[in-house]
Amino acid sequence: MQLISRPAIGASCHLTQRFICSLNQGNGLRLALRLLVALVVLQSAVSTLAADVVLPKEGVQLNFIHVPFRWPAIDGANTYQLQVVEDNASSDPFDGVAPVVDIVNPAVEPRVVVKSGLAFDRSYAWRVRGHDGLPMPWGSTRRFGTLALPSDIPTLTVTSGIGQMEPGLTLFDIRSNAGIFSGGRLVAVDAVGNIQWFLETPNSVGDLRLADNGRIMYVSASTINRVGFEKTLLGQTTWMSPDDQDLEVHHELFPMPNGNFLALVFEYAEVFRDGEFQTWRGDRIVELDRHSLQVVWDWRSFDNFSTLDLDETSMQTPGPTGYDWTHSNAVVYNELDNSVYLSARTLSRITRIDYDTGQIVYNMGLDMPSGDVDFGDDLFSFQHAPELQPNGNMLLFDNGGRRDHIVQTNETGVSKAVELAFTGDPPTTASIAWEFTLPEYAPFVGDADRLPGGNTLLVSGPANFIFEVSTNGLPVWALNIEDGGFPEYLIYRAERIPELIVDTPSDTDGDWDLDLADYAATQRCFTGPGPAGLTFDCSLSDADDDNDVDGDDFAELMKYFSGPV
Repeated sequence: MQLISRPAIGASCHLTQRFICSLNQGNGLRLALRLLVALVVLQSAVSTLAADVVLPKEGVQLNFIHVPFRWPAIDGANTYQLQVVEDNASSDPFDGVAPVVDIVNPAVEPRVVVKSGLAFDRSYAWRVRGHDGLPMPWGSTRRFGTLALPSDIPTLTVTSGIGQMEPGLTLFDIRSNAGIFSGGRLVAVDAVGNIQWFLETPNSVGDLRLADNGRIMYVSASTINRVGFEKTLLGQTTWMSPDDQDLEVHHELFPMPNGNFLALVFEYAEVFRDGEFQTWRGDRIVELDRHSLQVVWDWRSFDNFSTLDLDETSMQTPGPTGYDWTHSNAVVYNELDNSVYLSARTLSRITRIDYDTGQIVYNMGLDMPSGDVDFGDDLFSFQHAPELQPNGNMLLFDNGGRRDHIVQTNETGVSKAVELAFTGDPPTTASIAWEFTLPEYAPFVGDADRLPGGNTLLVSGPANFIFEVSTNGLPVWALNIEDGGFPEYLIYRAERIPELIVDTPSDTDGDWDLDLADYAATQRCFTGPGPAGLTFDCSLSDADDDNDVDGDDFAELMKYFSGPV
């Protein structure tokens, strides 16, 4: 199989021709019909050009306090001054009131992201004026508000250690195991633990991440309606996996370079064991096309793993849907080697799969009766969150539930973060290049992420503990949830994000969604190949940042196109 990418859209493939173009270029009937419907509302979209966009929208209630501001460009202005005050509902809320934000934006672009000065549960008024050496008159007064933080979010405590913390925000989910709240509480916190963004979800959440396109992604971790979501920061759904019992997404939703999604779903088979046929639950990896929602690539554990290989303790008692055989908890695609990596927790195994052929490159982990494990015996067990490093190594969270092939207890178990180095191409052996032993055993969940500066961010989920360590294992930063018992709360994963507000390429109206308004703006700004003098609003359509708006930019937009609105 070949990695599926959207074809480039040339200058001849304008909106009135997109129905034919989408069919001829293999984009699928679903996308073609969306674009045919889009013709009906083209004129209204053209009138909503990026130059007229104002953010925050009038009267909006925001669930974040890193706020992007946009306003129409002012003729002659070479800088802009932005003021924000708490709104007293008067005709002139700025009269005699000290601004909470008062900044001069040195950029010519009429936008700025405010990262300090704002708080939750407030009403605000804001205004902008240009400068051309001297201040111009103030523009219109506009208003927005921020939501109150949920009262049931627990207290977050941050402590600093030795060394420099990696800058950015820490993004994670909070689950309540004690019924304090239902659903999930998703948060991004700053270096001292202050919440900068939150979202309440009806179901608990796994695998939360901020994607490169500025949207959040997560898997609904309930026992029903197991689906994967892509949403804006405000919580608007821009993509959802099929609500289909044959495609129950669990544990992982991974964004592919072509705009599609790699996901883990359950599969079942009848296996003869102990003198009877038993229902076993395994895993299937699927790639879901963003537009058609069809499975365009898949890989099945029952076709590729021997049923001789199993964890006896995990397979003693069946669950509601059968014996939990593989319990895979992570799948990632690595563009550098065109491979898919699967973490099968109860097999204590990491499997590398060649994307083009679907063949196993290697099985790494505990030795099993089939003899199919190539190397890595006792390097890790019951692991989570494999992460490929630029140097070819692999970082993972070693829960340690089967260290030395012995079932561990809370008193004797040891959990680690381990970085594995490989020899051979393809690899034939692996060894531990770096490791950090957690202060307490984490028998389930957990995460380990290598940060750009070299520190490692770790999650001890059962202990509600996120901490950052240096390359020599010294504590740098830590966050924990104040908990009255074990475990009232649970953290599944965490990641450090440099910025909360991320530009979505081609998102000309700043709503984190690529729809007809963005398509129309790209049409209007089309220059063809070669550098061009792009004005501010047209520079937003330059998705590949090469100083023109050409077929490559159309192709990038169409990867994430969501429809008319």
